[in-house]
Amino acid sequence: MTKRREQDGIFKYHVAKRAIPLDLLTLVKFTDHPTHRGSSSSRNHRSVASSTSASSNSGGQSENGEPQTLYPFTIHNNGRNGGPMMWFTDTSSGRVEWRQKLDEAIGLRKVVQESNRVFEIETLSLHTFTVPPVGYPLAPSTWNDNSITGKVTCSIPFNTPDGRRLVAIGCAEGIWIGFRHDSTSMRRVLHLKFVTQCTMLDDFGLFLVLSDKQLFAYHIEALVPTPQHTTASTASQTPQKLSGNREVQFFSVGKMLDRTFVIFMRKKGSDSHFHVLEPVLEKIHERPRAPSGRFGIFRPPKQEWFKNFKEFFLSSDTYDLIFLKARVAILSKNGFEIMDLNDTSSTVIPQKDNRLTPMLQRHESCRPIGIFRSREQEFLLCYSVFGVYVDKQGVPSRSSCIVEWEGNAESVAFHAPYVLLFDPRFIEIRHVETGRLSQIVMGHDVRCVWDGRGHSLNNDGTPGANSEDEMVQEAHVHAVYNHPEPVAQTPGRPLRPVTQHVFELIPTIPLYLPGSLSSPSTATYFPQTDSFTPPRSPQLRPSTSYLS
Repeated sequence: MTKRREQDGIFKYHVAKRAIPLDLLTLVKFTDHPTHRGSSSSRNHRSVASSTSASSNSGGQSENGEPQTLYPFTIHNNGRNGGPMMWFTDTSSGRVEWRQKLDEAIGLRKVVQESNRVFEIETLSLHTFTVPPVGYPLAPSTWNDNSITGKVTCSIPFNTPDGRRLVAIGCAEGIWIGFRHDSTSMRRVLHLKFVTQCTMLDDFGLFLVLSDKQLFAYHIEALVPTPQHTTASTASQTPQKLSGNREVQFFSVGKMLDRTFVIFMRKKGSDSHFHVLEPVLEKIHERPRAPSGRFGIFRPPKQEWFKNFKEFFLSSDTYDLIFLKARVAILSKNGFEIMDLNDTSSTVIPQKDNRLTPMLQRHESCRPIGIFRSREQEFLLCYSVFGVYVDKQGVPSRSSCIVEWEGNAESVAFHAPYVLLFDPRFIEIRHVETGRLSQIVMGHDVRCVWDGRGHSLNNDGTPGANSEDEMVQEAHVHAVYNHPEPVAQTPGRPLRPVTQHVFELIPTIPLYLPGSLSSPSTATYFPQTDSFTPPRSPQLRPSTSYLS
């Protein structure tokens, strides 16, 4: 922004960049000593005018011909294109005024945001999971098993047959399971190394874990037995290994045409090889047979809980696979490859377009991270630094089809009608249909550990313009960040580990004013009755996350 110019009684400013969201603005320093225009400290920095002082002239001198004195202050934009910025005013009172106005704007924004946030944080675990402090060896072999668990990497909520609402959390040292919202109930059930993914196959009673690039399947009853349950006694205590040794990069679970599939990818040179498995219900619940063998060597009989459905490969690096209604979307360096599993034919989207070429060239290192339905005939393709709206053919569908993120997203999740973009410093929440920024959740080393997949394998549903009234109140997204208040270190004693706060993002219930235009019905929201009755919340209709 430059100094204001007056024309016909109207003040105008030239805005060179997008406005900084107040949620990402930090006031750094307003006490630096004044400097003179033309000095090295003020050169190449911005000057601003205030209503209490005269704007600076181009010659760098005051009216009496002396060098002009400038008063610097520093602010910081925490966004992707931000950083520290030094500004100057021509009076000390002007600098004070800027500080007051910015403090007022930030404070007002916090009040408004607190009243209008679309998600709130609910703790899943607060003190169970820890990482080494700065300066501590990072090699797991040097960790104390009783104090450091390593980074939390994944989680999945599930319910047991007797109605217990549990959550499984994976990290570098294994799998913990406990009651949701009871941090003290967390117990380690699997001693595994380098866990990176986990999920539940609810219809089959199986728990899948990717540990040290090896994919395993466990009977959930073997991990969390249900008292007096019929399957508890028949569940095999031995897991089944679904892959080779240290070759799986990632896996994905979904349902197509009423059939459930597990697809994992292994890297072979520069190619990505995909293996499609289908669970066999009869084999999973078959009673384990006694081991048999000859010459005194007993081997347990091999039980195949999954059957091979198909194998295929792509000659490119791939990052993820997302199930759609009748196809899968494979996220690769080429873009989004939409594939039919029946004949493995694929089409890459988005289609080439002059509006996209400059953006892709400017961000050569950006990669695809997610695909979501925004309208009945439209999708939002999410890259790490921007999103683009396309139709079913992959052609940009709007005149302004690109939405640039404030952060550099490492992952993305979806809870209709919002996409949640995870930058290591904050969570950026935007409306999937409009692309507008709705909320920012700040944190340190923020990561998404569950993006909603695996919770419901039914992919039917479409977010719409009025879908705030239909938001599912159950959490579909889990995240983690380092605890904002580090424990004070005592000199001379070993460094204490840093705790990780694992939480879920629960949508808030929309509030409506009596008779407002945004009320869910045309009638007055608070009915006039003789007796007082508390207002009811809008009816919430179930919705799902990943759509085709």
